[in-house]
Amino acid sequence: MSEAATVTVGGQNALNHYPQENPNAVFSGNRYGPNSPFGSNGGFYYLRFGYRWE
Repeated sequence: MSEAATVTVGGQNALNHYPQENPNAVFSGNRYGPNSPFGSNGGFYYLRFGYRWE
């Protein structure tokens, strides 16, 4: 690449961990607890390209 072009690769929860299921989900409607450090949507990955011309 050149100085004007950038590539960024990243992710969140890269190993696709899910929290323990909430045992009271039948009553509360939440399959996973709201305070999980992993979130409840699994892994998220991205690839971003950028180019700057002057």
